[in-house]
Amino acid sequence: MTTRLGRFAQGFIEAGWLAAALLVPLFFNVYSARIFEPDKLTVLRTVVLLMALAGVVWALETRSAGRLPLRLPSARANPLVASAFLFGAVYILTTLTSLNPEVSFWGSYQRLQGTLVNLCYLALFFFVVGFTRHRTQVDRLVTLMILTSVPVSLYGLIQYLGGLPGSPIRDPLPWGSDVTQRVTSTMGNPIFLGAWLIMVVPLTAARLIPAAAAFVRAANQPGPFPWAAWARTAGYGLVLTLQLLVILFTQSRGPWLGLLGGVFLFGVLTPLRLGRRRLALAGAAAGLALAGFIGLLNLPGSPLEPLKEHNRYLERLGSIAAADSGTVKVRLLIWFGDGVGRGAVGLITDNPWRLIVGHGPETMYFAYGPYYPPDLAHYEARNASPDRSHNDLLDYLVTMGVLGLAAYLLVVGAFYWQAARLLSRLTGFADQLLVIGLMSGVAAHLVETLTGIAIAATRTYFWLFLGLVAALTLAPPETDPAPAQAVGTVRRARRPGGRAPRQPAQPGSGPRWGYSLGLYLVASAVLGLQALLGSVAPDSFIRRLDPVSLTLLGLGWLVLGLVLAALALAPRGAGREPATRPELVPLYGLLAAGLFVFLVTSVLGVVIADMYFKQGQVFDEAQRYDLSIPAYLEALRWQPRQDFYYIFLARAYMELGRRAPDTPSTPASDGPRRVADLPAAATGLSRDQLFRAALFALEEAYRLNPRNTDNSANLGRLYRVWAELTPDPAAKQARFDQSEGYYRQATTLSPNTAHLYVEWATVRQLRGNPDGADELARKALALDPRYAPTYVLLGDISLARSDLGQAESMYLQAVEVDGNLVSAYNALGYIYSRQGKRQEAVAAFRRAAELAPRDPTIRRNLALAYHDAGLNQQAIQELQVAINLAPADQQAPLRQLLQEWMRS
Repeated sequence: MTTRLGRFAQGFIEAGWLAAALLVPLFFNVYSARIFEPDKLTVLRTVVLLMALAGVVWALETRSAGRLPLRLPSARANPLVASAFLFGAVYILTTLTSLNPEVSFWGSYQRLQGTLVNLCYLALFFFVVGFTRHRTQVDRLVTLMILTSVPVSLYGLIQYLGGLPGSPIRDPLPWGSDVTQRVTSTMGNPIFLGAWLIMVVPLTAARLIPAAAAFVRAANQPGPFPWAAWARTAGYGLVLTLQLLVILFTQSRGPWLGLLGGVFLFGVLTPLRLGRRRLALAGAAAGLALAGFIGLLNLPGSPLEPLKEHNRYLERLGSIAAADSGTVKVRLLIWFGDGVGRGAVGLITDNPWRLIVGHGPETMYFAYGPYYPPDLAHYEARNASPDRSHNDLLDYLVTMGVLGLAAYLLVVGAFYWQAARLLSRLTGFADQLLVIGLMSGVAAHLVETLTGIAIAATRTYFWLFLGLVAALTLAPPETDPAPAQAVGTVRRARRPGGRAPRQPAQPGSGPRWGYSLGLYLVASAVLGLQALLGSVAPDSFIRRLDPVSLTLLGLGWLVLGLVLAALALAPRGAGREPATRPELVPLYGLLAAGLFVFLVTSVLGVVIADMYFKQGQVFDEAQRYDLSIPAYLEALRWQPRQDFYYIFLARAYMELGRRAPDTPSTPASDGPRRVADLPAAATGLSRDQLFRAALFALEEAYRLNPRNTDNSANLGRLYRVWAELTPDPAAKQARFDQSEGYYRQATTLSPNTAHLYVEWATVRQLRGNPDGADELARKALALDPRYAPTYVLLGDISLARSDLGQAESMYLQAVEVDGNLVSAYNALGYIYSRQGKRQEAVAAFRRAAELAPRDPTIRRNLALAYHDAGLNQQAIQELQVAINLAPADQQAPLRQLLQEWMRS
C-alpha cells in the first residue's frame, strides 16, 4: 500500500513534466550572457533532477514485497521504449569514446546539449510512459502545450507590431538585433521560434476539429445557443491563427517547409481515418501542388518571379534553392566543403573508427578544424567554427557515428510504427486526431531539422510527444471514475510481456488547492513582471540581487510551484494510509541535501557563472578591465573548468598590461601557479605581472581543451603582444619563438584558416624575418584570395624591402577586396608621396581620414599631403584638426609645424 508521500511524489512527477513543457519554451534569462538555450536547458535539468528525486521517493514508498509495482514492457510490446533505452546507451558509449568526454557529458558552453541533457530528455520520456495513468493526464499535457504557445506567439506578435510605422506597441526589452522584421519571441532566434511552433500547430488543429464538430452538432439541436462549444471552437481557432501568423512573421524557410510536411501528413491521415479516401487524395494533391508551386517559385526566370518582387514572404520562400544566398551557401559549405576543406562529409568519412562511434557529443566545434572550408569565412565570422551541421542526420553522424544515427532512426521508426498501430486500434475520432497531431508534430520537426538545429524546446517536445504515444500504446490510460472523457475504444488482445494493469486512482482536485495555486500564479506573474521590468529599470529590486541570490530565488519559486502543483495532481487515497515510512525520512533528507548541493554547484552554477561573466562583459565594453577581472574570477569560481571564461579573463589582464608602465621583469616563479593565485585587484601590478596572469589563464584554457584552436591561437597572440612590449632583445626573441610555436599548433588544428597564417606571418615580420613572413602570407593567399589583410601584410613586406611598385600593387588589391581598410589607404598615401604622385597621395589620405576621422596620425599625414600639393590652406586646417585630436604629449611638434606653415 502506498503512503501519502508516495502519492505526492507521483503528483510531483506529473507536475515536473508539465513544468518542462511550460518553462522550456517560455523561459529566458536576460541577466546571463547566453540568455536562451543553456538557460532553458538548466531549467530542464533542474526539473528532471527534482523529478528523479521524486521517483526515488515514490519507488521506496510504494515498494511491495521487495518489488516495484512498475514493470518495464517487453521490446515486442513497446519497441519505442526499447529503442529509447538503446539510444541512451549509445549516447553513453559515444561519450566514453569522445575526443573530450567532459565536454560531451556536460555540454558545450554555446549549446549545453551534452549527454546529461539528452539523458534528461530520455528521463522525461520514461516518466511520461511510466506515470501516465489517466486520459486526463494526457489532456492536461496537450492543453498546456497549446496554451504555452499563446504567450510565446503574443510576444512574437508584439515584436512584429513594434516594427510597423506609427505603432504605439514596442518590445520592452532592448535586444541587440532587429526583432521586428523576423520575430524571435522567447526563443532568441526566428528559426528556433518557428521550429517550435510548427510542432504545436498540429495539436491545436487536432483540438479545433472535434471542437468545431461538436459546436456544429450542438448548434443544430433545439435549445439555447451552445456558447461553451462556440467558445472552445473560437478559442482554438484564434490560437491556431496566432500560431500561423507568428510562424509567417519569423520568415524562416526551414520551419515553413517543416510546417508543410506536418500539415501534409495531418491532411492525409485525418480524412483516411474518417474513411474519406477522396478527401485524403485531395489533401495529398493539394500538398503536392503547393510543393510544386514552391519549386516553381525557386526556378530562375520562372513565370512566378514577379510575385517575389512584391511580397517579402514569397521572396523568402522563393530563395530556398538559391545556392548563392547566405544561409543556403553556409549550409552547403558546412556539409560538403569547398574543395580545400571537405566539410562535415570529410569529417565523417576520414576515420573508420569515428565513422562508427563519431567524435563525441558536442565536439564538432573543435573536431571540424581540419575540414573547415576557407570560403565559409566570407559568410560567417572568421574565428567561428561550426558546432552544428544544420542537418540533424549529419550531426548524429559527426558526433555519434553510424551507431548514433542508427539508434536515432530506430527511435523515429519505432515511434511511427507504434503510432500507426495505435491509430489503427483507436475508434474515437478525437483520440485518433490526437495521435495524428503527435505524428504530424514529429514529422514537422524531422523536416525542419534537415536544414536546422534541434533546440531545447523542440527536443523537449519531441520526447514528450514520443512519451505520450508510448504511454497510450503500453496500456490505454484508464478513465477517471466520473466526468472525465473516456479514451477511445481499443480493439486489444492480452498484452504479452506488458506491464501489470494500472489501478485507477482519482486525481486530487477541489477547492483546497485552487486557492493555493491561484495565489502562486498571481505571485509568479508579479515576480515575472518585476524581472521583465528589471531588465530595463536600473534601480529595480531584481537588478539589486547578486547572481547567486537571484538564481536561488528562481529555484525557490520553481520548487514551490512544483510542490503546489503536486498537491493538486496527486492521486487521492483511501484516507487511512500512513504519511510515510519513518525509517526512510533520514535517507530522504540526505538525498534532498545532496541534490540541492549538486543543483547549485553543477547545474545552476552554469547560469550563475554566466551572469557574472555578463557583468564582466559590460565592464569590458566600457574598457574598465580592472572591474571585469573580479567578475570573470567569480564566474570561474562557479565554473572552474570552463575554458571560455579563462579566455576573457586573460584578455582583461592583457589589455591592462598594454597600458601598464614598463618595469623590470618578474621571475617566472613569481607568476600564478593556480587559479586562486590570480589577482582580482589589478591596480598597481606591473606589466610583467599582468602578462603572467594572462599567460596562466590562457594556459589553463589550453590545458582544459587543447583541441580548441582558439586556445592555441590566443597563446600565440599573447606572446606576440608581450614580445612587442618587451625591451630586452633576448626576452623579445624568446617570446616571439613561443608565439610562433603556438601559431604552429593552431594551424595544425585548423590548417585551412587563412587569418591564422596572416597572424603568424605578422610575428615573423615583426622579428625581422620578411622571407618567412612572405612564405606564410602566400599560403594564406592560396587558401583565401579574398582576405584583404593578407594583401596588406604582403604590401608591408614589400615596403620594408623598398619595393614600392610591388607594395602599391598589394595595397591596391587590398582596397579592391575591402574598400574600408584604413591601413591600406594610409600606406598608399605614403607610397604616392614617395613617388611624387601628390594628387594620388591626397586622395588616398583623404579616404583614410574619411574612414578614421579621429585618428590624429592620419589627419597629420593628410595635412602633409596637402602641403606637398601646394594646398596650404587645406593643409593648415587639417593640421589644426590633428593637433586637437592628438594626445597632449604629442601636440608640441605639431604646433611648431603649424607655426612654420603659417609664417611661410
